[in-house]
Amino acid sequence: MQINEKQVLKARKMVLNKVYFCFFLISFYFSQSFAQQLNGRILNTMNQKPISLAVINEQNSGQIVYSDADGNFSLDPLKINNLMNLQVSFEGFELFSIELKESDWNPIMQEFFLYPATISDYKLVEFSGTSSEDENSESDVYSLLSSADDPILEAASFQFSLFRYRLKGIEQNYEQLGLNGFLLNDPISGRLPYYLFSGQNLITKYSEVYRNFKENPFDFGSSGVAQWVNANPAAFKNEFFVRYAISNRAYNHKLDLNYATGELANGWSFLIGANRRWAQEAFIPGSFYDAWGAYLGISKRIAKNHNFQLLVMGAPSRRGKASPATKEVYALAGDNYYNSYWGFQQGEKRNSREANYSTPMALLNYSWDVKENLKFTSGIMGLTGKRSDSQLDWLNAPDPRPDYYQKLPSYIQDSTVSNAVVAAWRNDVNTRQIDWNQLYFANYGNIETIQGVNGNPTASVTGKRSVYWLRDKHFDPTELEHFGNLKWFNKRNEFIAGYRMEFSKTEFYLKARDLLGGDFFVDLEDFADLPSQQHPDISQINHIVKKDEIYGYHYEAKNQNFNFFGNYIYTGKFIDLSFGANYTANSFSRNGKFQNAIFNNSLGESDRVHQNGVGGKGLITLKLNGRNYIRTNLALQKLPNRFDQVFINPEWRADQLQITDKTTVQYIDLSYFYRSPEFKFEISPYYATYKDQIVNRNFFLDEQLESAANIELTDGGLISAFYTGLNQRHIGFETSFELKLGRGFEVSGVYNVGDHIYTSRPELIIFDKFSQSNSQHTIYLKNFYVPGSALQAACLNLKYDFKRNGFAVLSANFVSDQYLEPNPLRRIPQAVKELDPESDQFNKIINQEKLPSVVYLNAFVYKSFEIFKERFAISLSVNNVLNKKGIVSGGFEQYRFDYQDKNPDKFPSKYYYLQGFNYYLGVSWKYDFKK
Repeated sequence: MQINEKQVLKARKMVLNKVYFCFFLISFYFSQSFAQQLNGRILNTMNQKPISLAVINEQNSGQIVYSDADGNFSLDPLKINNLMNLQVSFEGFELFSIELKESDWNPIMQEFFLYPATISDYKLVEFSGTSSEDENSESDVYSLLSSADDPILEAASFQFSLFRYRLKGIEQNYEQLGLNGFLLNDPISGRLPYYLFSGQNLITKYSEVYRNFKENPFDFGSSGVAQWVNANPAAFKNEFFVRYAISNRAYNHKLDLNYATGELANGWSFLIGANRRWAQEAFIPGSFYDAWGAYLGISKRIAKNHNFQLLVMGAPSRRGKASPATKEVYALAGDNYYNSYWGFQQGEKRNSREANYSTPMALLNYSWDVKENLKFTSGIMGLTGKRSDSQLDWLNAPDPRPDYYQKLPSYIQDSTVSNAVVAAWRNDVNTRQIDWNQLYFANYGNIETIQGVNGNPTASVTGKRSVYWLRDKHFDPTELEHFGNLKWFNKRNEFIAGYRMEFSKTEFYLKARDLLGGDFFVDLEDFADLPSQQHPDISQINHIVKKDEIYGYHYEAKNQNFNFFGNYIYTGKFIDLSFGANYTANSFSRNGKFQNAIFNNSLGESDRVHQNGVGGKGLITLKLNGRNYIRTNLALQKLPNRFDQVFINPEWRADQLQITDKTTVQYIDLSYFYRSPEFKFEISPYYATYKDQIVNRNFFLDEQLESAANIELTDGGLISAFYTGLNQRHIGFETSFELKLGRGFEVSGVYNVGDHIYTSRPELIIFDKFSQSNSQHTIYLKNFYVPGSALQAACLNLKYDFKRNGFAVLSANFVSDQYLEPNPLRRIPQAVKELDPESDQFNKIINQEKLPSVVYLNAFVYKSFEIFKERFAISLSVNNVLNKKGIVSGGFEQYRFDYQDKNPDKFPSKYYYLQGFNYYLGVSWKYDFKK
């Protein structure tokens, strides 16, 4: 059969067309598959060079990938449902975090820029995508992020913290500290328990900070600073890290070891580390430091939607404290760093005030990706341990403290004796410090026989009865916490609902730590007037206390807290909205272990107190364009009272304060932000009020304040007191700027100024600790300044970025208008009775003491480099570069007053001085197993 050439050509063309068509389909398929990948690149913002082996963690889907040698990486979009929560980390650079939609991703290549590390753990991170500045553009304007690059927070945390600075002057009990979704604030006082992971810097590197009710995925939030740490073992790169540092600050040496596996092929991740900080003697004489830390983290991803995470950690520490002192005492000692807490014992310095903390904790977390846009996270945490502070105690013996006011020249009227005391202070160390030998000799020579001991009328004991001993004041916590969060997101909407349950028991007691050469002492309270009422536990009359035995008081504070919150977030093209609400139900009780003769309710379980609170908040951000933003933040919150605001002298009784006012918090700020690659600016005026606060104070009440009808209080003594109806108002503004000058230079600054005052005349209710007596005084605090934090603070930073892997910063800082806490008993009519209001004496009694303004310099240098292909880094931090040793960093007025002569100098204020030139020099080595 003859073959037609035209037919062959036609058939061949048909085959080729089919091949071409198949090839086109295959090519189209692969090109589409490739296009579906979310491709990105990580670059150094300073030199535009790629960063390899950066960790890219998409938290919503659990994807963790690494950038290659060209900085490139890819994410699988099939595992992502529109909204991404992206974190990028790399050693020596700031943590980058952002939430964005898949539709915002550049279809060709999305670039992200990392900033080199700065002196702060908190660096404001921006999304680097291109956004239109045209208000009429259909493209979204990227949101301001609640991430870690916050220059105002950075300045407060590092530059101003030397002066105990607080943002907006807000007290610590209005702040939050969280770890892996668990809220760690102390349930009794509300304070932040940094001791739980003190020194564990490496596992706290992934932290988010939310100021003033900002959107928070873990909680409703607070009016102060809320820091939440995410210590997920899977987020850490596969590397071994070691760092050693020397310093002349609170400790002299620090050693860190850390190993992480990263996420392995089988879904397991491991993280293990240990550290130690120590100083045989720190820069303040007699103080010391010995702190350890260890942690173990394990996570396991099951399939693609279940993840379990376990973190076990502990940070036992032991440190010797430093004392404040009056200016007279500093002058007598000839040293602004004089410490009255220590003395020589057998040629060695021994500190009487020692803090000991050992509270291990375990945290188990679980997350479940229920659907592509629905995620549930939960966890349970437990902790238990010991916390104690040591102190000298004594009975029927002279006060052993070298700086006790009756021993000082200013109190002694005989000039001959006064001059002799001055000479002794300058020439005899056992006069200006604790004379441990004298305390031992007093106990050695005090041989006594005690009849009817431990509640047994026929029993007796003979031996060296200590009149001086060292005690430990314990507050041992045990806590169990559970939380659950449900997060739903769809396109521009996100809703988070959560609950939290906390159960805690804190045990309070005194323990005999060291009998100082004695055999025992008798448990008596000499501030109780009648001998029959001096026994803390009448079941053990004449309780013989030996080493390590409990005495004085013993009770438990039990607390239950249930919290429910919801947050809604809308991300629009030109507006972001978020609203939140919460409800808190709190209950607590006291369980006494001792029965005393004064208060019948001292033993056993008290009535349970029930409290509740509510809150609401709203945040609106107008995104004018990619550079200009306006944000307003409003919140109203009514807080439930805590244990320390209700129970009167819980050491000896279970009575409760009858005032039931709850603190009402009102907060509003209005902020403007400008963001560009070369210049950033922020200004945030704020207004906050705190009304009907109840604040507990314990102090020694001087004689002569109360009338003769109030016998127990007339003689003075230890009291438990409560401010009630204490209102305060915080108004001011915070501002910052950052300007790139070119050639690696950058200048930035922060200026915060506020007017933080008391706006009421609170009532001070006074309860005698060892009788039924009480009294009440109106305290004239209105228009006094809220103490402890400077009203003005500013810093100006000059930064230079090295051409390769490093930078240096010089910071000039200024703090001013820092006021001491006023003694309430000087701000009552009795304190200035019969004095001329125009006299210097009147004004010196009434006026609030203001500390001098201060200017000081700090510096920081960081440099990373390679030696034999191994990565090393060195950092140097220097505070008070000019070595100014006369700077007062803080202080307080003594809670004593001379009502007879009305002499305000009889009990002068006590101060702390800022350390002179001080440094922290660290060297680190990191071995990357995937390089």
